[in-house]
Amino acid sequence: MARNEKTGKDMASIASRAIKDPKSVTLTEIQSMGASLLTQAPDKKAPIKPKKKK
Repeated sequence: MARNEKTGKDMASIASRAIKDPKSVTLTEIQSMGASLLTQAPDKKAPIKPKKKK
């Protein structure tokens, strides 16, 4: 995730509408919100493997 990724005005507006009245948003808008959320999620780091003891 880049440091400058932010939610756009359109997505914020759709999210606000969805919170106030969930039936007012379309499936396409819900999918867009999900995609926006996933692109802003932090990247997963590879787990650190423990060193073997001798």
